[in-house]
Amino acid sequence: MQPFADDSDHYDDADTFDKNDDPATTATTAIAENHFRNSFTGDRKRVIRMKFICALFYIKNTYRREGSTILLASYSEYLRVRDSRLRQAAAANNAADADVDANTKKKDGGYEIHLESNYPKWKSDVAIFKKALRQLPSSESWHAIEWIGSTAIPKLVAKPVIDLMITLPESINVKEATALVAREASDPQWIHDTEEYTNGFQVPIGFLGEFNGQDWGFLQFPAYAAEMANLTECNLHFFHRSDSNATSKIIMRNYLLSSDGVTLKNEYASVKKNLEVDFREGRLSAKDYNKGKNGVIQDIMRESHQWQLDKDKGIVENVDCCSGGGCGSWLKKKL
Repeated sequence: MQPFADDSDHYDDADTFDKNDDPATTATTAIAENHFRNSFTGDRKRVIRMKFICALFYIKNTYRREGSTILLASYSEYLRVRDSRLRQAAAANNAADADVDANTKKKDGGYEIHLESNYPKWKSDVAIFKKALRQLPSSESWHAIEWIGSTAIPKLVAKPVIDLMITLPESINVKEATALVAREASDPQWIHDTEEYTNGFQVPIGFLGEFNGQDWGFLQFPAYAAEMANLTECNLHFFHRSDSNATSKIIMRNYLLSSDGVTLKNEYASVKKNLEVDFREGRLSAKDYNKGKNGVIQDIMRESHQWQLDKDKGIVENVDCCSGGGCGSWLKKKL
């Protein structure tokens, strides 16, 4: 499984968290929900945020709280919590909220595959997210904020989930940097300073894990909160700037933004659309949707890395990797 081959799609490749609810935990959750509902009557955003936190009483494994963010101990635990509780917490406030996460609706035990092509909106939202993130005190120590994944590529259909990657110097601990952002994003002053243009940016859940032996931090601005803020769901990934998990995603993005990547970009879009139709008509599960993309993703990975090698040798012309607004930098042709 390639977790960053197409970031937003990867998060649907999970097992469902189907443990039986513990009666004592259920009672505690109900009491806490009633308390928060009474405390925040009329403030829908806070009610939903508190419902999300209450839902996390169901978690059986160890987690870490940083500010108002729950950080799970692993990627797999995050998936179980997200799949079984996040949508329920968002829907609990109002029956209409049951449809709030359009791209992860239940369907025959799987998840709805919903692709869009809304690049101008995503580009605008990325600018908002980056503006808010750069107001966090710890942002001064970051190397860059990269817009990655399919939403960063114009004319490439994607799930409406923006993926941003914060790259860090090797001297900074990835997991501690992730936890620090969670704490800073809970600071009332930062919330106040960014409220006017984010309308409530929050990262209530995340995890501290590893992939390919490299530290991986993750925070999420979930769909239900994004809809209330009239923004796009957003995932924040944290890696060391030199980690292969980070460099591979940047290379793939830059390749698909270049004229050399047009053919594979179009092929990738076609594969996605066909798989979406197969899923919608019941011929494909969500997991099979992800598997169905593996072939073209491997082609993109292979060609993009060769493209990067050619660029380093001075073969490839300049490509504006900022055409997406807010992603990487100019690739310079070597003379």
